[in-house]
Amino acid sequence: MGGEASAAVEEMNPSRKRGTFFQGCDWLTLWNGRPGYKGAICLLESGNRTLAYFPFCRRSRLGFSECYSMPMGTYGGAVSLGDDDMTAELTREFIRWCDEQDIDRVNVVEYASEKNNAYSGFVRNVLTTHVLGIDADEVILHRNLSNNHRRNLDKTARTDFAVVPVRSTADVEAYFSLVKESADRHGSKPRYDLAFYMDMLSTVSSDSLIWQIVYAGDCACCGHIYFTWNNEAIYWDGCSSEIGLDMRANFHLFWFNILGFRHDGVRMLNFGASPSGADNLVGFKEGWGAEQVSYYEYDRQKKLYGGLKNLRGRIK
Repeated sequence: MGGEASAAVEEMNPSRKRGTFFQGCDWLTLWNGRPGYKGAICLLESGNRTLAYFPFCRRSRLGFSECYSMPMGTYGGAVSLGDDDMTAELTREFIRWCDEQDIDRVNVVEYASEKNNAYSGFVRNVLTTHVLGIDADEVILHRNLSNNHRRNLDKTARTDFAVVPVRSTADVEAYFSLVKESADRHGSKPRYDLAFYMDMLSTVSSDSLIWQIVYAGDCACCGHIYFTWNNEAIYWDGCSSEIGLDMRANFHLFWFNILGFRHDGVRMLNFGASPSGADNLVGFKEGWGAEQVSYYEYDRQKKLYGGLKNLRGRIK
C-alpha cells in the first residue's frame, strides 16, 4: 500500500461510522453474541485517521474457518470514510488478512452497482433487490400501485387494524409465534430462534429498529422488522398468520409504513433480497411500484470445504 496507510484487524468499536445499518456496531454486536460467531473490523488507517473500514464475522464450523462480510443475506463490504474512495485498497488488505489466517471460505456481499475488481479469484454472483422511492406525494404513490395492490388495500379499510410497536418480551414472543406459524405453513423451520429476536430487542438501537405487529382485536395478524439509516429503510423480516393473510394485514402494514417513512423523511424503501425464481415475491414488490436493483456477492472456497458442502447436500 502507498504512503503511510496501514491495515489492522481489531475488535468492534461502537464509534465507527458506517455506510448502511448492517455495517454498524449494533448488527455486528448482535451476531457477535451468536454461537460460533465472532465480530471484528478490518481498518485502513493513516496516522490517527481511519480511512476505511470493513466489518465482518468469523465462524468456525466442522473444523473449517469462515469469514462473512455480514451474515444472513445482509449488506457488508468495505466503507470509505474520506473523500477518496479507499474501499479497493481495504478490500485487498482484507483478502490478504484472510489468506494469512488460512480462511477456508470468504463471502462478501457488497451493496454496490459496480463490480469490485479487487476480488480476483472469487466467484461473483449477481443478486437483486427491489427499491421504492417514497419521496413522492401520497396520491402519486397510490397511483403507482398495481390494481391488485389497490384492491387489497381497499379490503383492509374494512378492518379496524392496530399497529403496535414491539417493545417487551411479551411482544417478541407474540411476533415469534407468527414466525413459527409462517414457517409451519411453508413446511420449514424459523431461520432465527426466539433468543435471536430477544437479543435484537436488547441490542439494536430503537433509533434504527422499526418492529411492529398488526392486531385485529386481540388477534396478532402480521409483523414486520425494518432497519433505518440516513434516508433509507430496509425491510428485513416479516410474518403473517393464516387469519392475517385472509385479512390482507401485510398490505395494510406495508402501506402504513410507506406513508410513515415518507412523513419521517425517508426517501427509499428497500424490500430486501429477491431470490432467483421467486416470481410471486418479485411481483408483490413491483406491485408497490418498486424497481429492481442489482448488487454483487463474492465467494471463495477451498476445494476441501466445497467438497464437504456438496457431500452434506447429497446426504440431506
